[in-house]
Amino acid sequence: MADGYLDGVVDLFGDPVPASRGKKGRPPHLPTAENRRFVQVALACGRIEEDIAKALRITQRTLNKHYFHELSGKASARMRLEMKNMTAMVEQVEKGNVSAMSLLAKRLDKIEQRDLARQMSTERPSAPRPLGKKEAAAQTAGQHRGLYEPPAGPERLN
Repeated sequence: MADGYLDGVVDLFGDPVPASRGKKGRPPHLPTAENRRFVQVALACGRIEEDIAKALRITQRTLNKHYFHELSGKASARMRLEMKNMTAMVEQVEKGNVSAMSLLAKRLDKIEQRDLARQMSTERPSAPRPLGKKEAAAQTAGQHRGLYEPPAGPERLN
């Protein structure tokens, strides 16, 4: 019985069974390295804390209590995971792995396209503001030809 769990005994999902059988109350949650990694990956995938707590079968309060360090890196979790993958890919490229080379080239192309799209979206001029009622009326009044204006001359004489 190490760390409050029965040795080698797991439930249906592979989680260790707590050793508190026969005692009153619910057994305390003991965070494992696997659960910590699960929380980090879930945050990197954009999951909210409520869903993560449900998946771990704990309350949000327990999640915040035991996994506060992982939750504090919520904003940068996706970037850290992407950079870890890119680092591993570059290591494979340096070893001469051809499939890693093509995958790295595709990833770099995607990053370049994303950067260009972001740059083009910021360079777009804003649409001109629509004219108000009075401005539109004044503009059409300036273009209006009066009833008593002489007619235009002929376009061709011959």
